[in-house]
Amino acid sequence: MTHYSNGGSTQPNLGLNIISVSAGLLYNLQKEEFKKIEQEIPKFKKQNEYSIIIAAGTKTLQPARTNHYLVSSISLNAERQFSYKGMFGVGIDLFKDNSRKEYLKEEGIENPTGSDLLYAGGHASYDFVFGKTSFTVQMGGYFFNKAKFFQDVYHRFGFKYRFTNHLMANITLKTYWAAADFAEWGIGYRF
Repeated sequence: MTHYSNGGSTQPNLGLNIISVSAGLLYNLQKEEFKKIEQEIPKFKKQNEYSIIIAAGTKTLQPARTNHYLVSSISLNAERQFSYKGMFGVGIDLFKDNSRKEYLKEEGIENPTGSDLLYAGGHASYDFVFGKTSFTVQMGGYFFNKAKFFQDVYHRFGFKYRFTNHLMANITLKTYWAAADFAEWGIGYRF
């Protein structure tokens, strides 16, 4: 099944699910067999990694509205790579969501302060590592959230790419279970 979505950048965000079946055929055009080159893979040395990621994106609100609001986040992460292909970790996230102004106005708060737009949470993560690229899956819960209209848990799915030993790019989709909240585009620094 393939799911297409705009990641909450405009509303309504109903998405499109496509179920498909595929098959393939492989034929070797060469007559001689390939020679295998045997190489011993060195034993993996487990290592800790710490990073800070700054990201931003835009979102609209339900029911469908035309205004786009800036959403930004800062994430502090501590991760342990335990194999060539896997890494797990924990982190703390601080979000600033300018769309909260609209919700707070609807609740009767006319002049929300800066702290009304902030919320923070902690997450656990698992990364599937493929060389310089990794696919990250995170599940988190809020420990600071003044607004009562948001859910208590959140998720992130996305990719990280390491340009150098210290600099990386980050593209993730923040969701509440199966509903997209916003897409984040970020840059990070690894220690």
